[in-house]
Amino acid sequence: STETPTATLILMMMYQPLPGPDYLRVIKLEPGLEDDILSCKLETVSLDGSLDLYEAISYVWGDPTATEEICCNGLFVEITSGLADALRRFRYPDKQRLLWADALCINQQDNQEKSRQVKQMGRIYENAKGVLVWVGRDSQGFAEACFRLLQEMNRYLDEVFIECESKMVDMPLLTAPYPICDDPEQWIKVQELLDLPWFERVWTIQEAALAKECQLCWGAHSIDIADIFEFVIWRHYKCTDPRDRIYAFLGNPLARFNQQPILDTNYDAPMDEILMHTASALIQHPREGSWLLSQVEHVSLDDLRLRKMPSWVPRWAKSLYTLNASTMFWYEAAGTGSTFSPSILEGNVLQVEGFVFDKIVWTSELIEGDEFTLTPEIRKRRVHAAGEPFIDLLYADVS
Repeated sequence: STETPTATLILMMMYQPLPGPDYLRVIKLEPGLEDDILSCKLETVSLDGSLDLYEAISYVWGDPTATEEICCNGLFVEITSGLADALRRFRYPDKQRLLWADALCINQQDNQEKSRQVKQMGRIYENAKGVLVWVGRDSQGFAEACFRLLQEMNRYLDEVFIECESKMVDMPLLTAPYPICDDPEQWIKVQELLDLPWFERVWTIQEAALAKECQLCWGAHSIDIADIFEFVIWRHYKCTDPRDRIYAFLGNPLARFNQQPILDTNYDAPMDEILMHTASALIQHPREGSWLLSQVEHVSLDDLRLRKMPSWVPRWAKSLYTLNASTMFWYEAAGTGSTFSPSILEGNVLQVEGFVFDKIVWTSELIEGDEFTLTPEIRKRRVHAAGEPFIDLLYADVS
């Protein structure tokens, strides 16, 4: 651990062990003015007894070296500047406020506690009476105009959608004179919002989706998260711990089987082991199993031979092109019943039933998507050298 003996002692004094896995800590944030030091207490409550008791904060940790000192349980401790800004924004001037934030409410130095709390993350956000999203300071003063533009645009599109009897294909294309703002300078403010790190975090899907009410706060201004979601296509999520690419979704109701999470969280486990356990759980799941193999792709035989993981485990850490398919897809040549019944043998060998359909007699070299382009500027080098499209080279090779 990088913690100094003094810092470790402070953490031991600050965090009393939770009575069990169905308990959590909430922050009692003391009232104060903007420049007052942040002061709070941690209180342990049961999940069953915490319904609508607190508000959960969704934020980005940010630079771990940029910290600020606060007083928590009578001790002076360091928290990230991102969390400090959020607490200062949500602090009442005249009364306490009950909040939940992972960096303070979970002992981040105790991996066992962390694993247990992450498993309950879905319930923590479901139990909250609301979720407060903090995307950061509004240093350029964009927030007010940005939120107003998004709300105006949504109102217009909602009206047109209703006029077209909820048929998106019948909605008219926007033409001049435009019924909504077309000033590029104004839309730059929206892009600035969507470029903020919160929109790239992997946890945001769960934190916002499970909320009863959710307000997104940018500096002093706020907007209902629904107005943002009408505009945003979720993509490129990031997380500080690669394990969270999987653990972040375990609170989703679809990630449960027989009322239990399909996977246990364990922050002490290496990433390869977590990927292996995740793939094993998914492929044996009655709903997800047949979809897992459609996410498997390998870039070369050498790459496959060097890989430590079984060939049937998807490469979730890489962005590869995959095709979703299942045994109940397309023409149902295997029948309408459930025919996919995999089992995992010793050595993580996947066993599935099947039959011989045909025999492969020839394979080409690896074909990449842009090798089929007719645009000279983006053809592959060997296509340039031949002076003809790749599809013609492939045909000649086959012939």
